[in-house]
Amino acid sequence: MNNHFQLLLCTGNTNVIKLATEAGVDGIIVEWEAIELENNADLLLTSEKIEALKQVRCSTDAWIICRLNPSHTETKQEIETALALGADEIWLPKVRTIVEVEKVLEIVNQRCHLGIVIETLSAIQLVDSLSKLSLNRVHIGLNDLAESLKNPHSFLALCDGTVEKILQPFSIPYGFGGLTLPDLGFPISCRLLMGELIRLGCSFSLLRRSFLADTEPQNLKQAIFAIREGIQQSINRNTLEINQDQQELYQKIQNLNK
Repeated sequence: MNNHFQLLLCTGNTNVIKLATEAGVDGIIVEWEAIELENNADLLLTSEKIEALKQVRCSTDAWIICRLNPSHTETKQEIETALALGADEIWLPKVRTIVEVEKVLEIVNQRCHLGIVIETLSAIQLVDSLSKLSLNRVHIGLNDLAESLKNPHSFLALCDGTVEKILQPFSIPYGFGGLTLPDLGFPISCRLLMGELIRLGCSFSLLRRSFLADTEPQNLKQAIFAIREGIQQSINRNTLEINQDQQELYQKIQNLNK
């Protein structure tokens, strides 16, 4: 699964998208998920979010992923809107039941790819069943997962076996977290996260706020090259180096608890 590691950029900035696609990112994620308005279905999908996807689609031929809101009464309308605006793939976050994913698969009816985001305790308990569904991609949202598990920070799930347990049943592309430049990242070095992504067989990760904060638009090409170089170095490690990096990562994560 590591033959080509995909980098998916989360942004609605069309100028950044143009530069990033020229630099070699593999896809663009447009965020529709509401953070603070989850209990109000009328406010989940705003005209601003719809316009954002429309503008992104008009600005690029790149693969576009639309991250929906968690399953709710208007999910079908969200899906139809995303497809009408040209999304190539949709993600269903905060999955809690098999039924909600099956309903989305039925609505999609093979018109686009479907990925899910595993970030709830309920989803962890369903991974064997979820792995049997016709999904195209699985992402683990470390921040929301930590909240669901009542962990003190988002990295604990990496060293206590939770992430590995979640990913084990899946044979489709999977990934977790987000990346920035290899020598940056706080409180955990991105180089170590890259190593763990590769050790676990992941084939993609996200470029989100940290990456955009660490990278000037004019330096996107160099930044993407540096990340790909870091990924390749992780792929090229021998068994001893893999084990050493894993031990270093786990020790740094455990130190966060002190």
